Amino acid sequence: GNVGPGNTVIAAYSLTGPGPTNSSFGPVDMSQPILQLPAMVADAAGNAILTANVPPGTSGVSVWTQALELHPGGGGTLTNSLFRVIL
Repeated sequence: GNVGPGNTVIAAYSLTGPGPTNSSFGPVDMSQPILQLPAMVADAAGNAILTANVPPGTSGVSVWTQALELHPGGGGTLTNSLFRVIL
């Protein structure tokens, strides 16, 4: 993994576009509204995993995602963004 063990990771997504949108951690590659997924905690290997079901009827929908690793002393690091079309 690439995250500090025990660090909190927050993932978010947009269905409306690639941004950029300013955030308190820098510009993100998502357009408003940006929806947050449940927070994750990285395991001892630095992996933060979230399993989510894709709602029926969403085939063909575009999704832009990005995550943030929160640092224990404050601040955070944005991940690279990811764009996918739901199959």
